[in-house]
Amino acid sequence: MNSPAHSGPSRTPKGGPLSRAVRALRSVRFALVIMALIALASIIGTIIEQQPIEPAQAASRYGKPLGMLIMLLGLNHLYRTWWFVTLLGLLALSSAVCGSSRIRPNLRNIGPSIVHVSILFIAAAALMRIILGIDGVVQVAEGETVHSIETGRGNVPLGFGLRLDDFSIRYYEGQSDFLLVWLNETDEPAKVPVSLGQVVQLPLAGYAIEVLRQLPHFMKSGDEIFSASSQPLNPAVFLRLTTPIGESTRWLFSKFPDFDDHGSESSSLKMQYVWQQLAVKAFESRVTVLDEQSSAPKSALIRVNSPLKVGKYTFYQSSYDPDTEAISVFEVVYDPGLPLVFAGFGLLVVGLAFTFYVKPLVKRRGTRNV
Repeated sequence: MNSPAHSGPSRTPKGGPLSRAVRALRSVRFALVIMALIALASIIGTIIEQQPIEPAQAASRYGKPLGMLIMLLGLNHLYRTWWFVTLLGLLALSSAVCGSSRIRPNLRNIGPSIVHVSILFIAAAALMRIILGIDGVVQVAEGETVHSIETGRGNVPLGFGLRLDDFSIRYYEGQSDFLLVWLNETDEPAKVPVSLGQVVQLPLAGYAIEVLRQLPHFMKSGDEIFSASSQPLNPAVFLRLTTPIGESTRWLFSKFPDFDDHGSESSSLKMQYVWQQLAVKAFESRVTVLDEQSSAPKSALIRVNSPLKVGKYTFYQSSYDPDTEAISVFEVVYDPGLPLVFAGFGLLVVGLAFTFYVKPLVKRRGTRNV
């Protein structure tokens, strides 16, 4: 009687769904896939501007198919979407399961365990920032006081007042405006610096230019011509042109190069006034914090890379209104997970040091003692 053929070992996975889930969380491949997805999402979040946007605006800016995808997946507020939070949670859970299963009470295994705990700390900090953190923007005009900020979740009260006392901009030194003079239509124009009261001889016999007035914001009321402000909203120069046949005066406007108020005595000579904004060297805001719990106002200076911390909020100098140069824009951040971030990266350094320096040293000493 023949015995039945041996069917071989069973290929059915051992354990139930919970055991299989734990094995998946402990898998290096699973952790690498999650980290790759988080990295890809972060790249997308860098490319797509993170701000509230209407569906029509998304379709106009990115095209209809991509705009619909952005609105569907929430890519304009990616770091607060449910699926990104899920990815971070899975990474933290994987690190926790993997780290707890590899903890051993000896120096050889303490390094990897610390690294896993550091990843857990960093992921937890990111989750706290997304769920509990606040990231908003506020615009403040000189003399104005604000008590709240605009965020993706709506208007959030600060609990104190912030008044902008003064906003200032510093520019790099250099010539910001000049004249272009075409002596002949076929030649390259000559560049003439604008200097009040200085007579500049042109490279053409008998021709000279003298700038008599320079107005950053040209305005005319009746017969009176004046500058309405110190802001370069309508830059203009009034100059005297000397030619072999006599002298004439004219106004030139940077924003209106085709405007011509001179006669035909110098029609062969073409001039254009060019005003250029100097490169911004630095800009800063002098503010006063008006705290209801403190009778004494607090004055402070906010610069780029020099923020102001008030309570749980940190104010960063973000930008300004270039048209008025009197409105400052602050980014306001509250990050409750910041201490965990510092702790996580500190533990990461310690764990890597144990893994790559202490562990090999312990192994070498153990080999010598054998």
